[in-house]
Amino acid sequence: MELAKTIASELNHNLSGIKRAIALFDDGNTLHFIARYRKDQTQGLEAEQLSVLHKRIQHLRNLEEARDKAVVKLKELDQLSDALVLALEQAVSKSEVDEIMKPYRSKRKTRASTAREKGYQQIADIVMGKSTGKLNEMLETFEESRDEILQQSKDIIAEEAINFPQCQRIAEEQILKTPVLINYHPENEDRKS
Repeated sequence: MELAKTIASELNHNLSGIKRAIALFDDGNTLHFIARYRKDQTQGLEAEQLSVLHKRIQHLRNLEEARDKAVVKLKELDQLSDALVLALEQAVSKSEVDEIMKPYRSKRKTRASTAREKGYQQIADIVMGKSTGKLNEMLETFEESRDEILQQSKDIIAEEAINFPQCQRIAEEQILKTPVLINYHPENEDRKS
């Protein structure tokens, strides 16, 4: 039980006591009941520790459920990649998983989605090195001009890049580092009234 190992490590407590406490909570016992009457089974866990344990159980289970749903959704969309799997594994909260999945929940029509509908994903994959193939031969299979195909493939590449969690973090860091200048002139307020 990986959940028990994680919590045992966090609480610096015996694994068997943690496993028993989890089982007691899962059986519907209350924190106060376990703290008062089952201290021998939890190997001395105090009420405060049990409270932390109970919250961590819920948090870690919700996180695991969110990860599992995300993987299923990405498989359905044929978007599951090693990078996304790694990002989901490294997520420490449900909100981080939601943030990773945000681009894949979008129902709006984007330039990249239009390009995908035209079959340009395979071109973008070759350009990004995700798949092999001869780009020139692939370009000849489409009716549109070479420049138009490449431009629309760039839209796919740009969307995938910005949806990559590491790219989002870099962009956020740059935004936070950029100073914001506020140009406020109180005399302009007098003119409005």
